[in-house]
This record gives sequence, C-alpha cells and structure tokens, in this order.
Amino acid sequence: GDPNLSQNDINGLTNEGKYFLAVGNCCLTSTYDYDECFGETFLRAENKGAIGYIGGSNSTYWDEDYWWGVGFHPSGEIDGSAHAYEETGLGAYDGLFHDHAEAEHLWYVTNDAVVFSGNLAVMESGSTRTTYYWNIYNLLGDPSLSTYMGVPGTNDVGHVDTIFMGQTSLNVAAAHGTYVGLTQNGQLVGSGTVGATGNVDIEYTQLLTPGIPVKMVAMAQNLEPYVAEIMVIVPATVTLDPSVIDVNTPTDITVTVMEADNVTPKPGINIWAEGLDYSTDPVMTDANGVAIVSVNYAYGPTLNIVGQDPAETYRLFTEPVQVNALELTNPDLTVSTGIGLDDAFALNLPGTLSANVGEGGATVVAFLPDGTQLSAPAPDLMVTPTQLGMVTGQIALDGYNIYTETFEVIEAYGTLSGTITSGGSPLAGVLVTGEDMDGTPVFTAMTDADGLYTVADEQLVDTYHIVVDHFGYLHFEQEFFLNYGANTFDIALDAAPAGILAGSVVDSETSEPLQATVYVFRTDTDELFTQVLCAEDGTFETGDLPYFTYDIRVRAYQHVPATVQVEIMQPETVKNFALEPTNGDILLIDDGAAAGPREAKFGGKNNDVLLANGYMAMGGKSASVMAEDLTNMGFYVTTVSAAEVDLAEFDLVDLVILSCSDNYSTLSNAALEAALVDFAQMGGKILLEGGELGYSQAYSGDFAEYVMHSSDWNHDNSGSITVADPDAYILNHPNPGCGEISFNYSGYGDSDSMAPNADAAMPLSWSSYPTDASMITYDPNPAPEGGQIVFFTWNYLAAGEGRYALLENAVHWLLTPEFGTSAASGTAMLAGEDNHAGITITARPNGGTTTTAADGSWSLEGLFAGEYTITASKPGWSTEIEVVTLEEGQTLTDVNFVLSEVTVAEVCSAPGLAIPDAAPGGVSDTVVMDLAGEISAVEVFLDISHTFQGDLLVTLTSPAGTTVNLHNRTGGGDDNIYGWYPAELDPDGDLEDFVGEEMSGEWTLFVSDNAGADTGTLNEWCVKVTYSVVVAMGAQPMLANPVSGGTDLSWDYNPALVDGFNVYRRTEDSARVQLNSTLLTSTNGHIQFTDAGEGLESGQIVFYSYGMMINGQEIRGDELEVEFLSGLPTVFALRSNYPNPFNPATTIKFDLPRSSHVKLNIYDVAGRLVRTLVDEVRPAQTHEVMWDGTDRGGRRVSSGTYYYVLQAGDFKATNKMMLVK
Repeated sequence: GDPNLSQNDINGLTNEGKYFLAVGNCCLTSTYDYDECFGETFLRAENKGAIGYIGGSNSTYWDEDYWWGVGFHPSGEIDGSAHAYEETGLGAYDGLFHDHAEAEHLWYVTNDAVVFSGNLAVMESGSTRTTYYWNIYNLLGDPSLSTYMGVPGTNDVGHVDTIFMGQTSLNVAAAHGTYVGLTQNGQLVGSGTVGATGNVDIEYTQLLTPGIPVKMVAMAQNLEPYVAEIMVIVPATVTLDPSVIDVNTPTDITVTVMEADNVTPKPGINIWAEGLDYSTDPVMTDANGVAIVSVNYAYGPTLNIVGQDPAETYRLFTEPVQVNALELTNPDLTVSTGIGLDDAFALNLPGTLSANVGEGGATVVAFLPDGTQLSAPAPDLMVTPTQLGMVTGQIALDGYNIYTETFEVIEAYGTLSGTITSGGSPLAGVLVTGEDMDGTPVFTAMTDADGLYTVADEQLVDTYHIVVDHFGYLHFEQEFFLNYGANTFDIALDAAPAGILAGSVVDSETSEPLQATVYVFRTDTDELFTQVLCAEDGTFETGDLPYFTYDIRVRAYQHVPATVQVEIMQPETVKNFALEPTNGDILLIDDGAAAGPREAKFGGKNNDVLLANGYMAMGGKSASVMAEDLTNMGFYVTTVSAAEVDLAEFDLVDLVILSCSDNYSTLSNAALEAALVDFAQMGGKILLEGGELGYSQAYSGDFAEYVMHSSDWNHDNSGSITVADPDAYILNHPNPGCGEISFNYSGYGDSDSMAPNADAAMPLSWSSYPTDASMITYDPNPAPEGGQIVFFTWNYLAAGEGRYALLENAVHWLLTPEFGTSAASGTAMLAGEDNHAGITITARPNGGTTTTAADGSWSLEGLFAGEYTITASKPGWSTEIEVVTLEEGQTLTDVNFVLSEVTVAEVCSAPGLAIPDAAPGGVSDTVVMDLAGEISAVEVFLDISHTFQGDLLVTLTSPAGTTVNLHNRTGGGDDNIYGWYPAELDPDGDLEDFVGEEMSGEWTLFVSDNAGADTGTLNEWCVKVTYSVVVAMGAQPMLANPVSGGTDLSWDYNPALVDGFNVYRRTEDSARVQLNSTLLTSTNGHIQFTDAGEGLESGQIVFYSYGMMINGQEIRGDELEVEFLSGLPTVFALRSNYPNPFNPATTIKFDLPRSSHVKLNIYDVAGRLVRTLVDEVRPAQTHEVMWDGTDRGGRRVSSGTYYYVLQAGDFKATNKMMLVK
C-alpha cells in the first residue's frame, strides 16, 4: 500500500505520552499465526505506539471495510466520493463521534465498542461475510478504555457538598453520558449514567457510615475525569422530654432539634409521632428549634418521634420514646402453609400467620418485604408474600406491649408438564418457553412424539408467560401461575395462515433481469424451507409460506449473493433485489497449519520406515494468498476456517475450495469431510489444494473416491510441475499454454505426486515423476469446457511463477456452466401433512439438488443422460430413494415419493470378546432390534482395544443381509478404534446401503485381525437406527379403549386407498403376533377390533399396531403402547385424588365391583356441601371423575382443605384433598 507502514516504522515512533487507538482495515494485521503480529507491535513498543489496535485476524475486503467504517452504501457507488451522512447507514466512526443527534444507545465510545459498531454496519449491509467479520475483527488492548479524540475538555460536574445520614440518593449534574461511581471505604455504594437531562439520581446501595467521605469519580468521553470527596454527617442533635411515657395517657413531648454542633437551633422542622396504626399531625420547630407533640399511644414498648425538613424528601431523624405498657400472656406467632412448610412463608404462595396469646381481642399484623401492611382479628391472618426477605409479624392489644417475630420468605418450587396439540392431534418438536414478567426466558422444554413436554428442573412458584413460537402455527402466549408441586398446562396451537413472497432480481449496474434462485430459510432451525427460480424477466413468486420470519438468500451466476430477513405476516410480501456482478461466488475453507516444526514421516507395518525427514515449515498459509489472488481476478471470496465452516453454505456458493497448504494433518473435522463427499456426489464444484492432502486421505474411502478421484499417493518432493496433456481445455482458457511451475520450499509438505483414478484426468505431471499427477481433474460429462473437481496436489504458497494463471484457469473451468438435455420431475409428500414444501431432492451423481413447493412438486433440469439415484429427504422424516435412467433429451415425469416421520432406536452390546491374532475368521457379536420400521439412517459406535489398526477388518451386517465395511485395514500403527461412524469416524463403506431396509432382527458385527504380532478386544458396540413407520395418507392412527371384554382398537381410513388391515400385538419380551385371521375391511372407513387378551395379565403393557395392505403390500403402522386391563374390581374402593395439592382441577377414582347407585360429594372443612359430582347408577368397573374447583353455582372456591365422600349402597369412604392457589 501507499503510504507504507511497517513494524519497524512503529518501533521508530516518538509519541511518548501521546498514545492513540489505531484502526487497521487491512488483512492479517491482528493474526494469531505470528509471534508478534502488526497490531501487537503497536502495544509492545515501549514508551511509544498505541494503547489499542483494531484489525483483522484474516483477510479483509473493500466493500465490507468501507461499510465497517462509515455505514452501508451500495457497492456500485463506492467510487471515492464523500457521500453525505444521510446517504449511508451508521458505521464505526458514526458510533464513535455520534455528532448527528444519534440516540444514546447508538453511542459506541469504548475501544471494543468501536469493533461492535463496525461489525453491526457490516451486518446491516446484508453481506455474506457478516459472521466472518464478527470472527476476524478484534481489539488488542483494554476493551473498556475510551480514547481521547484531541485534547480533552473539562466536565462541569455539580453536586452537594455534604451527604446527610438518612438520604437515599445523590443528585449529580454533568455532561450527557457521564458515568458516575460512588465508593466509601473502597466499597462501591452507587453508580449511574447521566442522561440527556444532564442529571442523574444515584441510589445508595447500602447504609453510609457517618464521618467517612464518599469518593465520587465522574468520567465521560473526551472529558477529563472528575474526582471529589463528599463528607457524610449526622444532620442534627435531638432531645426528647420526657423520653418515657405511659400507654393510653395523653402526654406532651418537648422535642428540641439543634444542628450537629448541639448549639445552633434548627427551626422549621416538622415533628410528628408514629407507631402501629398511629400518626400525629406534624408540628414545626420554632426559632429555638423546639416543638411540642401531643401523644396518646395505645401500645408499648416504643413510639417513634420523627423529624423532617419539609423541603426534603428524606427524614432528618427517627428517635424512639419508651412506652410503659402491660406484657401479653405467653404470646407466640406461628406460620403454617399448605405445602408442609412451617414457621416460614413460601414465595408467591399463601400462608397463615397465627397468634397464640392469653388475652382476647388481639389483632394480628404482618409487614411484608415489599412494604405492604396486613392485619386481621386474632388468631389468623392470610399472607401471600411476593418478594423474598422477612415478614415481620406482630400481636397487638390495646394497653399492652406489641409482640414481634420475623419469618423468612423462602422459595418454593413446582414442576410443569403438559401436551401441545393442534386440532386435537399432538405436535412433536415444539419448544415451550417460560418467561418471567419482564420477558426474560426462565425455562424451556421440547415436546416428544406424543406432544408431551416436561420442564426438566423444578421452577420457582410464580407467574410466568408461557410462550410458544412453532413454525406453521400462530404465536401463543398466556400467563400461568406455576403452583407448588405438579402443574399441568396443556396448549392448543392454531395453524398459521400463509402468504407468498414475490419480487424481482436484477443486475445492480445494468438493471437487466437475472434468472436467480431465491432460497427461503426458516430462522428457527436454519432449515431450507423452499427455493424458487426466477422467470426470464427476473420476477419470482414463492409458494405458500406460513406466517413466520425467514432468511432470504438470493443467488445468480456471477453475482454477489444477497441475504435479508423478511417477515411474512400478510397474504403477499414484495421484496426486490439488485445483485452486484462478480466473476463467481467462492467459499474458501482454510485447513492449513501454522508455521512451525513438522515431524518426520514414517510408514510401514510397524511405523518404522522413514518416508521423509522432519523440517521447519515456512510461515503463512495458502488460503490468504489464494483469497487475495481470486479477489484480484474479480471473484467474491468468503474465507472461513475448517473448524468453523457452516456446511449448509456449500449449496449456496458457486465453488468450494479446500486449502490445506502444507498441513500434514488435514480434515480433522470429520463432518467437513463427510459434507465434501456428499457435495461432490450431488455435483458440487470443488477445488482441492495441499501438498499433504493426498497423502493423508488417499486411503480414506469415499473422500478419495468421490472428491480427490485418487486413491494412490506415490511420492513427496516431486520436482517441478510439468505438462502432461498440452491440449487440455483447462490449461488453455482463459490463459493459454499453462506450463512448468517451480517450487521454493523445504520439507515434504509441498509437492506430492498422485495417480488419478480411472474416471479422472491428469493434465499436469511432475518433472521427477512424469507418470504421476500434479493436478487431477474430474469431469462427469463429455462437455470439455467445464468440469466438477480440480485437485492441486501441491502447496500453492510454495509454487512459483505461473500459479496465478493456473488458478484462474482452474476456477473458470469449474465455474463454466454445462447443461444436459434431460430432465426429471415428480412430487414428494409428507404423510399426513398438508404443506409439502422444503423436501430436498438430490440426484446423484452430479445431478444437483432442489426443494419441493408447497404442493410437493419438484423438477431437475439440465441433466445429462445416464443413471441417477434420486433421493427425497427432510429432517425428521424418512429418506426415500428412486433409481432412474435418463436417455439423451428425455424428460422423465412422475418420480414420486411419500416421506414418513422418523424416530431413533439404539441397541448396544458389551461382549468383551478377545480378537485372535492373525485370524481372518475373526469373531462376531449379535444384537437384536425388536422394533420394526424402514431404515432412514444408521450410526455405529465402536470401542475396540487393539495395538495396530492396520490389521483390523470390521464389518456390520443388517437383518436383511447387507454388509458394510466400517474399517478395512487402515490407520497403520495407531492404537484402538473408538467413536461413532460416520459422525466421528469415516466408514470404509457406505452406511447408506442400509437405507430402505427393514430394521427389526439380528445385527451382526464382525472383527478380524489379518496380520501377526498384535492382539485386541471388542469392548462394546452400538447400532443406532433412524427409522420410519410408514402410514399411507388416508389412514388415521390407531386408538385403544379398555372395555369389559378386553381392549377395543379402532381407527378410520379411506377405503379407496387401502385394501384392508391386519392387527398385531406384542409384549415387552416377545415378538409380535397377528390377532386377526381374515383381512379387516369396512365400507364406511371405520375399523373396530376387540382383543380379548388371551394369555395376558391385567396391568400388563402391550404394544398394538396395524399392517395396511395396499396392492398386495403390507405397510406397517406406528405401535401404540397400552396397559391391558381385564376383569372387574373385586371390592369397593375410593382412591386418592391426583394431583394433590391441586390447582385448578383434580381427578378422583373409585372402584365398583357391581352396579350401584353412587353419590360422590365435596365438603368444606365446616362440613358444608360444596358440590355433588355423581348421583346416579354406575356400572361395575373403575371410574374417574374430575372436579374443577367450583361449587354448585359454578363459582371458584377458595383455597384450602376439602373432603370428598363416596357412598355406594352400604359402602362409604372419605378422603381429604387440598386446593392451592
């Protein structure tokens, strides 16, 4: 750059005592890869430099840096012009200067706040680099400092000279934004910020000590600190005459008030007396500081005399007068609650304060923590405290000393659960949030498959806002009092209406319409909901979008993508986009290693064969240099580390680059490796770069086959790059004749030779190994002008002249569009749902991806002739697969799918089997999966102790007989295998081979050692299956109802879609059995079947399901868990109600061994009839009756104890229950 500033220049500065905050909108100045980066030099330079430095730890970009500083303005108008403040958004310097009447919350005046302000500006721009900027921009130095801009001025601070005891706050006048802190004896006693009025009242947080000054420090941006000490004094000397009086006796008390010197009178002070339910009118002191107060007080032992200056809000003094009165006989106060808590109150719950005293006519008084006073005639007073603290209880009787006790208010807790439904059907995966009355989230819970949610921990008894925001449903919010004990709160959600998003996409410079793709993501899950392709005129219109907030991502070929958040809350929302042109949108993943020592490379059976010596790797990474070169070529580049990459971004960019530089430990992020494999199989464009990537991944299975297209690493230190195929299109466009490239490096991490697989090409080779590739290309179709994958088997940073042109050619080759003449289309639907949007349709290999519209329709165009595996998938639903073959020019229709909801089952075994050495016959272990369903995904956990991974073969065989290799003699001399496939470990085979199979039955794990000198043990293994139980659209779930003859099973269905049903039952320890002998059918669409329960015991848990026959195929339905009940009660019985205590309702059960006339009544503690719940003849069985806490008139009854009495013939029984509010 010009002018240039180096670290040497910083060390040559002469600004001692004039330190500044430096801001560098430039690449890598705050990087962590150097012992002392540019920004650190500013801070480390002694007696010079800066007190803070703001810069980027990675590459920074022109547009984003511009927006970071001065706020958003369209990229096309960033031309060096000085745009007016009103024409841009707010940037870092606007937050720092705030000289355009910005609201106070937009002031960013500390050093770290400047970073925050700048990154917010980038966020407002809609840039795809928003997260990247939050990650790279950082402050070196103290974040709380507010650096002066110029010479600081003085802060005109005003306050009183003296603080009197009894005052509760201090008023401070100062400049807007001044932060004031008060301390006494080194302890903070108050703080506050001066607002726009220029004043702030600072409340004292603790009682001040007289005689010790309060230190005040006031600080504001660009103003000198103000420091002062304010003395705390007792404001007056008070004398009372008499100081002792008699109860219920009129008495004049002379009150003399003097200044603190006890010499100077204080006239004009209001004096009054106050006690329990007693206060006199104020009397003002005269010129001599004297006032006479006439009192006649009914209680002992004291009466307070209070003085206050009428011009002030605080009391000057409170002095007690002794009152002679009688003593109460054995007074005592107790507290009882309905939750078993004694002599303490529960927060937000009622408790009874009870007085025990020998005299009659007393009053019970309570003073609550919030200042509320309550009273009632003895003996009882109902108290509900709403704040923690102490409740002061008193017994008061005319002529007697007041008796006082204090009681702690403690927290009480309850549990919360319930079900969430819509239209009577349970909703799974719904997040329930409980917020306090200020809107702060306190607890959350998620519903299960049955719509049931349970808050994990007990919660404080209090009133909460229960909030539910679930996609596809209207916002729910309701106030709920969570009581002590078990609470139930059921929620019914209303389905949300839907609207569409419409608009247009044009080029920002030419205004020409773009055939862009508009992606719609849910903001709650970041899940792609739907996508739509713009018409030729640039217009678009989505299908129905349930009212919600969405992230909208718009992409067009060779244009910078745009991302905005849009709320759909009306039938049609219009949003137009103007995209800036670029040569391509590239995601560059940095998987390079920092500079430092590289260990020697060994191989062989015992890892004792030296392949290459260790060395010191050069500083720097390829990623930053490649990013700079690509940016100069006109591409839009987003750089992110391999550990932090958002894998969902792959589908939203034109090209993914994995840059490994000379890193010899590549792809430690297993999820990234798996995502690259998936992306490659879907046809995603990938460029690989790295000298050691081929060595470390050559035997990685799918990554080697589908991404690198090479499974054969041959050599390090391969010489210079040479041309193997001079006619290769990639070597001649746009730069002709790319030729030899030399290298400058030391070590083995920079120039590796690989052999391409049969499906790949080798345009470039090596001078030392002419038959091996230095660049591997893969093109899945016959068109030469473009391709899918390029692999540089060398370190871009170490390459010499010619690397720039080759990189440009490779990226242009990868980004050149290629279109076939074939297409496929169809529908994909979610069983039981009305909206089928957001199902991902993928055609492999290399056929691309799309999503369904709301009606389930989808299409993939521009396909080449060949065989494709088309997959339909959506999180939480089954994955369905169809294999199709397309001819040249063919449009295949009616490729249809139906997806079912999925769930997860896991079985494990810990056999502790010894693995015999050099025994290919190996050992096996088997687990049984009892549940039935169609497999959507399989995960496997392995814990194998072994001294040489390279000897081991591990396979898994499904009940259907499919075998997949998990481990196939890779890993060399590494010990042990531990972890989950494929999340943590990369399987040798493809676990997706199990998809679509039946899961129930025996799963077998086989382990063998295939070479000598090593032993091991199979410690433990698990199979986790994500599966679906398919129910055809048109059939409802099974319902069960206990009846006297067993269990009645019923469900509704559409006879036009289903031929009939079989019914199955299984117990927890047995296989399922078919209960019907002939196919069950019904002309009215209702099936009813009774299971007599032969061989079952009453109370036994059983599982029912049906098999639905469609065109000769049976499709299994979900299992229904039921408690089988048989026989009749043998005796009369009245059971305990549940819940108890309860609010607002409880259920009462009773048993009748024979038909009887039954009366069930509710009585209060006085024996008065509250409600009759049952008065009729009931049959022999167990009955349930619910009481909702209301009386015969439908009015809510008060909290307390109630009795329920059952009478059936000669049988009579009584139980107690408690209603708590």
